[in-house]
Amino acid sequence: MVEYLAGNRIIGTTSEIQPTSQDDFSSDNWTDNDSTNMGVSGGTFNWNCKRDGSNDASIHDLTSTSADWVLRFKLKVTNVSASTQAGNGFYVGLSNSNQTAGQSTSQDFIGVSIYNDNTDTYRTIDADGSALPHIYQGDSNQSTTYNTNSIWYYEIIKTGSSYTVEAFSGSDYSTGSEGKITGSSDASGLRYLKILNDMENIATSTDPFQGTIDDLKFYNGVTSVPSTTHNENLVDGSIFYDKTLNKEYVLYNNTWTEV
Repeated sequence: MVEYLAGNRIIGTTSEIQPTSQDDFSSDNWTDNDSTNMGVSGGTFNWNCKRDGSNDASIHDLTSTSADWVLRFKLKVTNVSASTQAGNGFYVGLSNSNQTAGQSTSQDFIGVSIYNDNTDTYRTIDADGSALPHIYQGDSNQSTTYNTNSIWYYEIIKTGSSYTVEAFSGSDYSTGSEGKITGSSDASGLRYLKILNDMENIATSTDPFQGTIDDLKFYNGVTSVPSTTHNENLVDGSIFYDKTLNKEYVLYNNTWTEV
């Protein structure tokens, strides 16, 4: 329920902050180090996890980010084996280094690892001037299930030096939570959206783990995102107060920013 008040003020519980960057992958706005296993094609970002020692990293340059941000994306598994050998996986997050810096290269990074093994997990992953931990490492982890055609909606929220990762079965990013996990890092200069593989060379990591990423949205300068769009007839300087979150937002250049 949203109530429109005088002076370009609205109050309610449903108003979506517009992302500062978003990608439906209808065109390729990413730079690849090697597009063989990671890259945009056919309207989605396609990942094919291989631990073969090569750097399959892709980036989208945001130019700069603040200390607080929210990253959301839809993940679909298109091919996974019923039997797992050494396991496979990849990372999604923000880095201070471009696509030439693979997992084994020192960089600042905050994000999540998506790991298919005998027990599927997603993990908080960060690096502060060091190589990224392997896909089975990290501050904390949450068990999940990656079946062929399963779909999950991931949300990473960074607040200062701490961050959370949560997966949902619902596209509203509130229903069907698999569990929220927490990490902390002093990583800085995180200007690149980055998707990359684990470069650990394991010959037995041959079972397929493939899928797509879509509907990627990045919100800079906020620590939460209300749920439904109500931007009709609003102008710069409009104020929205979300009663559920007890937060106030201002509209500027068609973007809701927390104040």
